[in-house]
Amino acid sequence: RTTCCCMGAPRAARCTSQRWRGGRQWIALVSTAARSAISLVDACSRSVVERLAEDHENARAMAAELAEIPGIELAPAPQTNLVYFAVAGWEPGRFARELAKRGVMCFDEGGRIRWVTHYGIDRSDCEEAVSRLREMMAEAG
Repeated sequence: RTTCCCMGAPRAARCTSQRWRGGRQWIALVSTAARSAISLVDACSRSVVERLAEDHENARAMAAELAEIPGIELAPAPQTNLVYFAVAGWEPGRFARELAKRGVMCFDEGGRIRWVTHYGIDRSDCEEAVSRLREMMAEAG
């Protein structure tokens, strides 16, 4: 039997209080989870914002390496964490599919390819992506 905080109240008020007690507990549980989620999002947002400069630098480094590969034309040079380029002799959709088979994700943007650097991708990942692209283009010859 549950103790009601309204024991001195009329019976109807006590019943209402007991009926809503579970609801109040549920609201407390949900609000605690929401506060935790907001704290997590806030912490992640701060670390992502702090990393954004690193993402931009990784994009510039990838673009510099791509510019050295014959048949690749940057379109345009990166200003953010996005790298756009065109590949001579390749249909963009086919290029994206072939590169995906090698574990490198990119996006066909109708005439050009888009690479994105972001949280979870570091400089070594960028270097590995360019290396796999070079191998693929060398094999295609």
